[in-house]
Amino acid sequence: MAALGSHFRKVGMPLERENDGKEEEEEEEERVDLSKGWSHFELTAISGMERMVAHVDASFFAMIMVDRFLFARIVPTPSAQGCRLFILAIIVRRQWREVEDFSLAQKLQEVEFQKHYNYNREERQNMGADVRLSKREQLAEECRYRMERLNQEKEDEKLAAQLQQQLDIEDMERRSRLECKDYEYAKSLTENSSSSSTPIFSPPQSATTGYSSASELSIISPNGDSSSLNLLEGSVREKSIRLAELSDYELALRLQNEEACAAVDEQQQRNTKEQSVPVSPKVFACDGFYFEGANSSEERRAEVLA
Repeated sequence: MAALGSHFRKVGMPLERENDGKEEEEEEEERVDLSKGWSHFELTAISGMERMVAHVDASFFAMIMVDRFLFARIVPTPSAQGCRLFILAIIVRRQWREVEDFSLAQKLQEVEFQKHYNYNREERQNMGADVRLSKREQLAEECRYRMERLNQEKEDEKLAAQLQQQLDIEDMERRSRLECKDYEYAKSLTENSSSSSTPIFSPPQSATTGYSSASELSIISPNGDSSSLNLLEGSVREKSIRLAELSDYELALRLQNEEACAAVDEQQQRNTKEQSVPVSPKVFACDGFYFEGANSSEERRAEVLA
């Protein structure tokens, strides 16, 4: 205690004087105004723990060296009462620091918990957003795949239609070439037949020669009545037969000419797209052949009737 008292004298903190009747008056004069620089909590703690200073061990006085810079705030004029308040203030401040540290640690822990909770919540939200985004992208990909497949099918249909059209055109060209060849061959045959002046359908021999033979028989016949009558009946019968044969010949020739003209017209209609076919000479040839046959048949009929 002597060493501690010497230390207090060096720093300007005298010990409590004993047997001094003026102690109370000096303490009242040197009382510290504690309301300067201290909080309400600290003032309350100091007033409540004022009686505990008498039982403070000497080890607490050693702490004065650590917090010596706080002495100027408590007691501008050091005294025994000021030392007590100083020690009490040190204790209160240390306890208050512990409370502050605990509250700060608790606040930091709460902040950490809140941060962790917010992080987890944001992560879950991000995961949900990613799942929704992945679903939308998957649906968009499926729609895109379906559209591409439909477009591919349409393109395949167009290509198939073009190929079919091309094949049809080639088939029509091949048929038209064959028809042209057939037409040329038929034309050559008709030209050969017209140049030889013999119709395609020849009449029977009796239709051209029977009348002359019958006339010769009637002229050369004897004067008998029965024989002349028989000859007349035979000639009439032969005339009717020849007329029937001539009518059949004319009808067959007319049908043949009509079929030839119809074939020429049909071939001309088929070849209008690819190549122009001179059909008019053939038609005229057919008409001329038909008229020629008709004229010959009329002449023959006139000869028979004559």
